[in-house]
Amino acid sequence: MRSGQHLLVHCSLHSIGPLNGGPRTVLDALREVMGGATIVVPTYTPRNSMSSASFRAATRGLNHDRLDRYVADMPGFDPMKTPSEDMGALAEYIRTMPEAVRTGHPQTSFAALGDQAAECTLDHALDGRFGESSPLGWLHRHDAAVLLLGVEYDAFSAFHLAEYRLCGEPPLRAYHCYVMEGGLRREYELWDVDLDDTDFVALGRRMDSAPFVRRGRVGDAQCRLVPIRRAVEFAENDREFQDRRMVPATRPAASPERPKAPSSMTARSGSVVPDRYFFLSYARLPPVPPVRGADLTDPPDEWVRAFFHDLSVAVSRRAASGSVPRPGFLSTEDASGRHWRSGLAENLGAAEVFVPLLSPDYYRRSWPRREWASFTQRLRDARVPEPQRRITPVLWVPLQAGVRTPELTAALSLAGDASLEPYGQNGLCALLRQPGYRGFYEQVVAELATRIVAIAEKAPLGPQRIRIHDTPAVLRQGAGGKEFTVLLAGRTGSKGVAAPPAEYACLTAERMGYAVRIAKFSLPADQPEASPGVLLVDRGAVGRDTPAGDLDAAIARLPSWVLPVVVEDWAAGRPADVSQFSLEKSHEAYKRRPETVRHGLQGVASLQEFVALMPFIVAQAEREYLRHGPIQRSASRLPSRPGLASRGGSVGLPVKENPHD
Repeated sequence: MRSGQHLLVHCSLHSIGPLNGGPRTVLDALREVMGGATIVVPTYTPRNSMSSASFRAATRGLNHDRLDRYVADMPGFDPMKTPSEDMGALAEYIRTMPEAVRTGHPQTSFAALGDQAAECTLDHALDGRFGESSPLGWLHRHDAAVLLLGVEYDAFSAFHLAEYRLCGEPPLRAYHCYVMEGGLRREYELWDVDLDDTDFVALGRRMDSAPFVRRGRVGDAQCRLVPIRRAVEFAENDREFQDRRMVPATRPAASPERPKAPSSMTARSGSVVPDRYFFLSYARLPPVPPVRGADLTDPPDEWVRAFFHDLSVAVSRRAASGSVPRPGFLSTEDASGRHWRSGLAENLGAAEVFVPLLSPDYYRRSWPRREWASFTQRLRDARVPEPQRRITPVLWVPLQAGVRTPELTAALSLAGDASLEPYGQNGLCALLRQPGYRGFYEQVVAELATRIVAIAEKAPLGPQRIRIHDTPAVLRQGAGGKEFTVLLAGRTGSKGVAAPPAEYACLTAERMGYAVRIAKFSLPADQPEASPGVLLVDRGAVGRDTPAGDLDAAIARLPSWVLPVVVEDWAAGRPADVSQFSLEKSHEAYKRRPETVRHGLQGVASLQEFVALMPFIVAQAEREYLRHGPIQRSASRLPSRPGLASRGGSVGLPVKENPHD
C-alpha cells in the first residue's frame, strides 16, 4: 500500500486470526499507512430485500401463509440504524463510527471514512448500485485500489462496475425492498442492470497471475491488493466474461410493458404476486387419457423443457417477491389421468401471460390452437384492454418461407438488432441447441422474462374459471402442408370415457403429419370435403337428433376419401341390434373397400377397438385422396432455408461465435 491511495476494503477478521483490539486494530493500521485517504467498505442489507439470494434461500419451500408472515416481519432500511449483514466485523465497525458517512442505497450501501468520504458517498444512484454513479465509480475515477483481507474473489464487487461498462445496453431487472420513511415501512421497486457474480471466482483466478496483482499475508490471511482500474479493464477484455454477458449493440425502444430504469426510486403500493406468471404452449399432440394396449404417449421435447426451465429462472429473478417456486406452467405436467382437462384449464385460467412457441407443427396441431382460443376467450370475458399484449409469441422453429403473420411479427420483436438475424432465420430452439449462439438465446429469454413480469405484475388478472374449447379455432396458416377433417355427426361423446372419440382421431391424424380440422357434420352435405377425413357417427343420436334416412343418404354422397366410423355407446357395450338405421347405399358404396373400412361402418364397440382402428382409417382416407382427390401437383420446390451454416454451406457453428469481435 502507499500513502494517499483510496481503498475499498473487503475483510474477514476470522481469516486473519486472533487479534488484540479486533477491527479497531486493523483500521488503525490502515490509517497509519494511508494517511487521510478514503477507506470504503460495503454495508449491504439483503434482509430487507425480496429480490436477494438470501430471501430466496430463507423462503424456499414456504407455503403462502408462512411466506406472508416472513415478509410482514422484514425490516425497512434506515441508513442511520440498519446494520450491514455478512459484510464482516470491520465493515460494521466502520459503519458505526461517528465520523463515518453511509450512502442511502437501500440494498447495496457503502460506508466511508477519510477526508473525501462525503464526496465519495454523495452520489449513489438508485438505478446504478455498482455503476458510475456509485462509490465504485468514484473510486475508479480516483485511481483507488481494492484490498482483499482474507477473502476470495467472490467478494470482489469492483467486477460489477465492468458489467455496466460493457458495450451495448445490458438487460434490466426489477429489485424489490422495504424502506423506512417517516416511521412507516414502504415497499419500493428499483430497475437496474441484471447483475451476475457467479463467475467472479473464476475471473479472479484468471486475473491472479497478472503483474498488477500484489499478494501478501496479514496474520494467517492470504491477501491481495489490486488497482481498481486495472481490474475493471481486465474484466472488460476477458472473453469469457464478455460471452457470459453478451448484449446487443443496440436495443429496440422500450415497449409500454417494459419499464425503463427510473432516475430515482419509485414506491410500489399493493404489489401482487400472481399465481402463475405464464403458460407455455407448444406443438404437442392432444393430451388424451391412456388406453390399455395402445401407445398414445407424446414424448416430451427436451429442448422445450430446457427453455421452460431457463425462462422460469429468468422470471423468478425479476419477480416482485424474488421467490416464485413455479412461475410458469408447461402443459406436459398434466397430460393424463381422469382430470387432465380440468387441470390444464385451471393452470391456463391462472396464467397472466400466454407464451406460444411458434413452429409449423404449432399451426398444424389442434391442441395448441385450443389453448390459444381458450386463453383469448378468457381475455374477452374479462374485458382486458389491449389483450394482444398478454400473448407473447416466440419463434421456436422457422415457419414456411414467405409466411408473415401478426404473431410472427410479435415474436421477432423480442430480439434486438444484433440478435434479430440469427433468431429470425433459425428460431430460438436452434440457438438453444448451439453453444456458439448462447448469447443470442439469453438475450431473447431475458427480454421475454422482462415483458412477462412487467405485464403480470402491473395489472394481474387473477385466477379465472375457464374451459378448454372443444373445437379448435383456426389460426392463420403458418405451416402449409396437408389437412385432415374430423366430422362429427351427433353427440360423438360416450359416457364412461374421459375424452370423446374426436380427441383420439385428432391424435392419430396429427401423428401422421396432418393439420386437423374438427367440424360438425350438417345435413344436407352438398359440398364435398376437399381433404381426406373421417365422419364419426354417434349411433345413439341417429333417429333421435338426425333422421336415419337423411344421414344414410348423406353418407352415401361422401367422397371416397371421407370414411364413416360408427361409434357405439361404449359404456353399455355393443347393442344386440347393430342395424338401428339403414346403410344399404353406404354398404353398396363401401362393399369393395378394405375390411377396416367396412368395420368402421358397421360400428366400433369399444375405445380400445376405436384406437386400434384409427391408423388404418386415416391411412386409407389418405390413399383414396391421393388417387381420386382434387390434388394440384406442381414441379416447383420450396426454397431452402439456410440455418446456422457457415459460408461454405455446411451446417455447423459460425466461424466467429462472438458477434462483437
